[in-house]
Parts: sequence; C-alpha cells; structure tokens
Amino acid sequence: MRILLSVVFSMASLCAAQFAQATNATKATKAPKVPKVKGFKTINSVDVKVSKRMVVYCWDSTGAAYFSAIDTAGGPNNLIEMPDIEPFGMSETEVSNKEWWEFVFAAVDANIKGRSTGNRVEDLAKLLQLDTCKSCTTLIAVWIANQGRNNIEFEGVQVLPSYSCWMDDFPKGQMKPMSEYYFAHKAYENFPVVGISQEQAMAYCRWKSKQLKSSQWKYSLPSEKQFVAAAMYIPRNNKRLKGYAPYLPFTRNSKGMFLLNYNAYKDQKSPNDHMSSDGHMLTAPVFSYFPNQNGLYNLHGNVAEWTCTPTVSGLQKLFVIKGGSFMDPQPCVWALSYTALPRYNGDSRVGFRMVLIQN
Repeated sequence: MRILLSVVFSMASLCAAQFAQATNATKATKAPKVPKVKGFKTINSVDVKVSKRMVVYCWDSTGAAYFSAIDTAGGPNNLIEMPDIEPFGMSETEVSNKEWWEFVFAAVDANIKGRSTGNRVEDLAKLLQLDTCKSCTTLIAVWIANQGRNNIEFEGVQVLPSYSCWMDDFPKGQMKPMSEYYFAHKAYENFPVVGISQEQAMAYCRWKSKQLKSSQWKYSLPSEKQFVAAAMYIPRNNKRLKGYAPYLPFTRNSKGMFLLNYNAYKDQKSPNDHMSSDGHMLTAPVFSYFPNQNGLYNLHGNVAEWTCTPTVSGLQKLFVIKGGSFMDPQPCVWALSYTALPRYNGDSRVGFRMVLIQN
C-alpha cells in the first residue's frame, strides 16, 4: 500500500510539475499587449474562420475590374481556418492626403539643409526646381506647375504621389482635373492618398515608426492574414455587428443605407444600380460610412489597400492588394479576394493603412 501511495504521489508531483512548466511556458510565450495609439484599434490573437469565397481580379484598360480566378464555394459550412495571429493594432482609416503632406514636408525639411526660406511651400518649389514660377505660392500651384516632372526623396524613396495615375488608369475618363486637384486641393485633404507605390507606403511607415520612439513596436503595412483578420475577427461582447456578416460584407443595412463605397452596377436594383448610388462617384473621405465590428472604416471599398505580402505572376514579383476599391463590384471586396501590382506602381484605386506590430 505504501509503495502504491508513493507511486501515486510521485505521479501527482510529476503532473503538477509538468502543468507548472506548461503554465510558465504559456506565460513566457504570451504575446505582449498592443500599446494604445490614437487612431488605432487592437485586433486580438484569434483563430479566424473565413468563408472560402473569393475572386482574383485585375483592372483592364478602361479601369474596370475583371475576374481572373473565381471560387464562390462560400458559406458557413465551407470555411478556411486561419492559424493563430499575434495581436496587432490597425489604423482606423486609410492614410489621407493631409497625412501624406506631413510626410512630404518632413522630406522637404530634411532636404533643404539650411537653405530654407522659412516657408515650406516655397522650399518645396525650390527643391522641385520651380524657382522661376512666380505663382508657386500655394500647394496646388506648385503641384500643377510641377506636373510630376521632379520629385524629392526620403531615405532614397520619392515621396510625391503619381501625378498622372488618374489619367493613366482611366484614359477615357477625362481625369485631368483629378490629377491636378485631388492631392493638393484642400477640399480633398481628408480623402485617401492614392498614386502611392508599395515602396513609398513602406517608407511612410518607417518615418512614422521613428515618431513612436519604441524599440519593441513599429508601423508597417498589414500582411494579407492581418487584413483578413481585421475584416473577419468578431470581438467578444461586441453588439455592433449589423454592418458585416461572418462571411460576406453587406452592402446596405436594414434601412437601405450603403455601408461601403464600391461599384454597385448590376449589384443593386434601380435606381441604385450605378457607381455613385452609394454617395460617391470616386473616392470618399476616410471616415465615411459605418466602421466594421473592429472600429475600422472603409476596410472594404473606397480604395484598395497595399499589403506587405508578396505573390508571383509569371516571372514578375507582385504585392497583394486587398479590400476592393470604388471601381470594383461586390465580389472584389470579399475578405479573401485580392488583386496585385508591382511594388513600384502607384494607382489611383490603391491607397494604404498601417498596422502596429512587434519589431
């Protein structure tokens, strides 16, 4: 009996030791809490289940989307289970024109090097070699006078968006006014910045990371998995779920109000079956519509968004773009749908938002 009790106690001690060891290991590997940063929402570490419903799409020469691969086998009984994702923060909105101008002026300050006139707009004109332009006293005058000919750099990366992207992407759309006014006019300062390459977006993230003054956290572009998690993760005790279903974003709520900026052509019944039926012909301000269940605005629609996830098409390395844009029909905004572009291409349908992640 004593021997049996001794064996039992030994096994109990061993189990207790193993449990303690496992608990300590769990504590040791527990991910640190995401710091609170204004304008960012935390997406917790979760297993995310996503409906297997997606399209891979491209944009044709008219600017419209066409599907190159389709998998519509979605629904609650056909799910893809994503592995556990470390907690991260995500910006509430896409980066706006106003925020990008702050980056431009930081590059101006870094490049002017003691030659400043005391006026940032005049300094910008000087760096763009527009010294002889007497009317270049406002941002919009400098932007139109330059017309994308010259640029300035931050750590070897050009900071001005593409001037011609609107006209290039919509050659039949009479888009010259958008090229001239969208980035520089005050009326568009709270609209998402577009015409930004993936390389430029990453440079912006590095610049913002320096302002964090943290050795543990940094800003970056989201990975594709992080983007999907932000779209699909449902926080506990969150009752604000009327805007999005578990496997497909609704386009309108029970009151008939549009929930995103997308191409409603052929998707809605008359009179709501055209591009501007959601209230915007092109882009919308970054705080438009209702946020999703994680407090994020325009994660679906408005402008498609760069990620840091590479993919390959033929021999060409591309980067995944998620969320769909104002030009894209409903299947393009599904959580798993995507398109892709080379990292050096700026596009009028593509912007970005940042995530806050561990170094």
